[in-house]
Amino acid sequence: MATPLFISRMSIRTKLTLVFSVVLGTIAVFVYYFLPGRLETQNYDALRDEVESLAFQTAYIVSPSLVFNDSVSAREAISIASRDTSIVYVVVVDGSGRVFVAHRLDEAERYRYQEDQTSEALRKDVDLASVSVPVTHNDRVIGQLHIGMSLAHLREQIDDSKSTILILIALFFVLGFLVVYVLTYLVVSPLSDMVRTVGKITAGDLSHRAEVTSHDEVGDLATAFNEMVNSLASMQQQLKEANQSLETRVVERTRDLAHSEEALRQSGEQLRALSTHLQTIREEERAYISREIHDQLGQMLTAMNIDLAVVEKQLAKINTSPTQIAVIEKVRYLSAMVESTIQRMRRLALELRPDILDNLGLVEALEWQVREFETRTNIRCNLSIQARPTGIDEPKAIALFRMLQESLTNIMRHAHATRVEVHLKEEDGKIILGIHDNGRGINETDLRSVRSLGIIGMRERAAHLGGIARVTGTPGMGTTVSVEIPLTTQKD
Repeated sequence: MATPLFISRMSIRTKLTLVFSVVLGTIAVFVYYFLPGRLETQNYDALRDEVESLAFQTAYIVSPSLVFNDSVSAREAISIASRDTSIVYVVVVDGSGRVFVAHRLDEAERYRYQEDQTSEALRKDVDLASVSVPVTHNDRVIGQLHIGMSLAHLREQIDDSKSTILILIALFFVLGFLVVYVLTYLVVSPLSDMVRTVGKITAGDLSHRAEVTSHDEVGDLATAFNEMVNSLASMQQQLKEANQSLETRVVERTRDLAHSEEALRQSGEQLRALSTHLQTIREEERAYISREIHDQLGQMLTAMNIDLAVVEKQLAKINTSPTQIAVIEKVRYLSAMVESTIQRMRRLALELRPDILDNLGLVEALEWQVREFETRTNIRCNLSIQARPTGIDEPKAIALFRMLQESLTNIMRHAHATRVEVHLKEEDGKIILGIHDNGRGINETDLRSVRSLGIIGMRERAAHLGGIARVTGTPGMGTTVSVEIPLTTQKD
């Protein structure tokens, strides 16, 4: 998530001050709106309890006077309650709903005292708290007492509390802001000094050091920074000495390399000869294993399959029982497995060394390989023989066949092609094999990669026979492999 530009340009001191100011402001706003509300609720609850207590006490005192219809005693009783300056009215109603005695009946009627007959919590949107309680005698209701108390004094107390809290919050915010500013100054000032020191060191002057003004984490940072600069200065000196030593060694190595070039060239020739020898041995081993699989294992499996067929026929002549039927099915299953093994063995022998290459020659082997590739991959593959080459010995035929195999394998794995064109021709005493696909096209990075062992192998095969193998590609246009081998081998 990207930081806004105006925030990223602020100094650390400004950012810390802004964050702490927001936190303090949030706390202040929360306290201002939450604490007065709690105090107001508590005061209202206390007033409600006071009014209800006064109402029940007065109703208890008035009860005998109402029973004996003694209005004088009743007036004396409600006069006690009306001594409180917050009491707006007191009205005693007998059982028939007639006003028996009252204190400021006109105010009671103005506030419509008979409409509010509940003793619920006082609401904040009214100026009067009215409570109605029953007047009872011997558990029998004989009348109703209505008391109204003014909320003006309570609201004055609440307003005074809010003003006091607001002043305290303002003082808290100012004091907190000053504390935050001082703390950020104590933290940022050493960092600013370190920034200036870093600028001088970046300019190349390693003699400057950061000033350590405290023993806290910032001081530890300055100490660690100074140690790092000391190490850097030491490393710079060591680097200069190493550079001088390196220059001397480069001169010596240059002389050694001049003597090593000839040895390297000879080593390359030896490696190329070894590679050729290993390829020859590999082809011989492939041919040997292919013959063994085809001749020995093939004959054994064929004989086994014939014996299983004979056993099946013999079992079929006998009166069949459930057990014999199961045995016949097992023999048929084994015969199918042997037949599948024979097919797999033949394919393996052909992949190792197709006998068609030894018996019929290069052209027929290439045609067989193209058909196999097309069948296995569903990629359209065309072979064009412009002129049937003559005088191709076995090493050249094997090399060309293997290079075609390697090219088709690379196409299947990497090219994502839908069409492949292969052509073979003889021209100017050379045999030329070309393979082109319409795939993604090989790039220079792949050609130069040390992991492109197949391409390296094709080049080595062609070089051993005095020829050359080129691999070129165009992104989105495909890859072309071109192999040229002289009919008369010319080794380097």
